[in-house]
Amino acid sequence: DYGLIEISEQVYGGSWERYAIQSYFGRVNYDYDGKYVATAILRGDASSRFGQNNRWGYFPSLSAGWNVHKEDFWIYDNVNTLKLKAGYGLNGSDAAGSLEYASTIIGGRSYTFGANEVLVNGTTPAQVANPDLRWESVAQLNLGAEIRAYDYLVLGFDVYNRRTNGMKTRPPLPDYIGNDPSTANVGSMLNQGIDIEFGYDRTYSKDFSLGISGNTSFIKNEVVLIGNDAGYLTGAGWGPQGLEITRITEGLPIGYLYGYQTDGIFQNMNDVFSHTGVEGDTLQPMAQPGDFRFVDVNGDGVIDADDRTMIGNPTPDWTAGLTIDMRYKNWDINIFGQGVFGNQIYNATRRYDLPTSNMPASAIDRWTGEGSTNAYPRLTFNDVNRNFARSSDFYVEDGSFFRLKSLQVGYNLTGGIADRLGLRKMRVYYSGTNLLTFTKYSGFDPEIGAGMGIDRGIYPQARVNTIGLNITFK
Repeated sequence: DYGLIEISEQVYGGSWERYAIQSYFGRVNYDYDGKYVATAILRGDASSRFGQNNRWGYFPSLSAGWNVHKEDFWIYDNVNTLKLKAGYGLNGSDAAGSLEYASTIIGGRSYTFGANEVLVNGTTPAQVANPDLRWESVAQLNLGAEIRAYDYLVLGFDVYNRRTNGMKTRPPLPDYIGNDPSTANVGSMLNQGIDIEFGYDRTYSKDFSLGISGNTSFIKNEVVLIGNDAGYLTGAGWGPQGLEITRITEGLPIGYLYGYQTDGIFQNMNDVFSHTGVEGDTLQPMAQPGDFRFVDVNGDGVIDADDRTMIGNPTPDWTAGLTIDMRYKNWDINIFGQGVFGNQIYNATRRYDLPTSNMPASAIDRWTGEGSTNAYPRLTFNDVNRNFARSSDFYVEDGSFFRLKSLQVGYNLTGGIADRLGLRKMRVYYSGTNLLTFTKYSGFDPEIGAGMGIDRGIYPQARVNTIGLNITFK
């Protein structure tokens, strides 16, 4: 044995971390005749990821429900269940590195000393310490109801208000500090919305049954507080120039898409000269017909970085899912679809900073003369207007989609046919995933781009078709 390992056991990289958490919790349940129910929970957690100042976090919660259908005055026999419920509670998160609160020491920092300017390798603190780093907490209030009628109809909804406090990030420090910032609790975020679920499950006969279930969620997201003087944090970058294309700002959705607004394309030189500021000066004197007309958002008479603004929201207005189960005699079918609506995607799949880079087929419809288009600018090696080199709403597309996520159709052979084959049962089926997608998005996959709102050309989800056979022997 020369210490060789199997190929399957080879490790090409990794990391490790050691931390500890200590928890205590208590729960009290209350139930009065099945009509009134309540639960109270108090838990305390200590994490080694925080310093001594805020190692412990305490998270209470209380929920209550009223089963109205069990009251003596309830006379609606067709409504089997009506439950009203409410809840309020705190949750905590210690998601951070094990020593984010401390000022650790790192090597590889060189400095020259003495008259001979000898380069000496040394060590320095990696970051400023923050012994006050604490748990990130989420306070949530829920109000809802559950209804069941005719033994086969179900409807439920929850209205919620969820506020995240103490969001952890690394706020920028002034240069004179001379060190990197530490993780700090500097932000608050508010999510408000409603979740709705419905279901229909009915057996019509021994040969036919149908089940339909679905859910939808509506959400509004807003960053309430950023604990720095600027009131914002920079977000994701794009391209070799590191263009800032997302930002986190007080009063706006988290991670909104950030850049220049466009107002069509200059069709002729008169359009260029008539695009003026408050002082009457031409805003884009270097522009040519076929270039983007950028919006002077702050009205200072100059098109510059201060005109960048919110150009899209990656958070959808609402999401939905639908499942259908149907059985008819020996046939069965299952259909599942899902979608998101009202979000935008930044299509960052092309290197528009290189004039000679490959262009998508949509470039065929570029501006080629007056009146040809008002959406796609001209192509030129001398792009002094920086039509493509700026982060702008040109790259922002509607990310809404609905996808047939899965479909399965099966047929069960039982009884006489199975007996003659010497089987207990046999099932033949077809299964498919990602079969159809309805969207206006021009990129590879709107579901990939919907994550952080940026599509960087990640490999799209594959369409898979499968035919199978399940056999159970006697």
